[in-house]
Amino acid sequence: MSIKYEAVITSLLIVHSQKSRVVPLRLVLDDLTHVIISSASSNQSNEVLKGIWMNRIESCADKANIILQKDDLLSSWLNVERSRNQAVSTEQSPFSDFSITENNNNNATNSYTSSIPSLKTKVTEEDKNRFRKMFDSLNPDNFWVLDATKRAAAAAGPDVIPLSVEEKIASFACNSNNLHPSYSMILDVDEENWKTVFTKEELMEIQNEGSPLIRQTPDELLGLLKTIKKMSVEDIYTYAHSLPHDPTKDHLLTWWSLTLLNAANQFLCENTGTGRVGEADTMYNNWSFLSTIFRGSNIQVHGKELGSQANAFAQNAKRKISAIDEVEKAKRGTRFSLLLSR
Repeated sequence: MSIKYEAVITSLLIVHSQKSRVVPLRLVLDDLTHVIISSASSNQSNEVLKGIWMNRIESCADKANIILQKDDLLSSWLNVERSRNQAVSTEQSPFSDFSITENNNNNATNSYTSSIPSLKTKVTEEDKNRFRKMFDSLNPDNFWVLDATKRAAAAAGPDVIPLSVEEKIASFACNSNNLHPSYSMILDVDEENWKTVFTKEELMEIQNEGSPLIRQTPDELLGLLKTIKKMSVEDIYTYAHSLPHDPTKDHLLTWWSLTLLNAANQFLCENTGTGRVGEADTMYNNWSFLSTIFRGSNIQVHGKELGSQANAFAQNAKRKISAIDEVEKAKRGTRFSLLLSR
């Protein structure tokens, strides 16, 4: 640590310790905001800067035998980030106010934007304060620090403290101007916004954490699968059509019979009557066994989506949901849903 920084930090800690035995970190950061911003290089991220200065402050406090109150660490550091971002924005664009106004006017006249309020709900300062209070009540000992984050911090220098996943989510949430899942500490690694918060290695580590939940196939179903293993399509149709069962009680056999009939029927006629249709129709015609398997159970299937997650990812590639900036949503087109031809 530089001697000049150590002298400044220590002197501030001593001054505040004369008023109270426990020194609030908020007061120290408020006094150091200008120094912290001035010390940062243009290519230095807020995360790295936070790690360096937290390490410096804690080191000086230990040497001076001063206790730091770090309950309000998140909100305190966010003030530093906000001041730095504002300073950088002012330096880069002296006409930023005009640009924002111009963009807002364009948004108001764009006929292709969505009017759904839930996709771009503004958050108030009260919402952010409520979130900070919730986050400060969490136990930091239970936070998850990724191995990839630790390696990056070690490579950045001995003064860098690696941040946990929870701290990164909270920092992103408090910088967001629109309601985002991060306000509920929800992280979807496929959401584009997180690529600006986590590195590719960090997202991969989060994705691969734990083991997938694979349910065992019931023995009764395994027996039924073995029964048709060597049958032809015609034999399967005949077997399914004549399978003895009570549809009011034998729910598995009912589902099994209907599934086999529907599947075999796709291969028994050259023209099944279905031409080129949308993904939702294909899912309904060919994959309905996935939703009907819950017949007779306490589970109900509610289908509202018009396409699969994979298809949605392909169409929404590189799109974001509203977070720090409001994102425009394209309106759905108006096309016919069905065409009968001979």
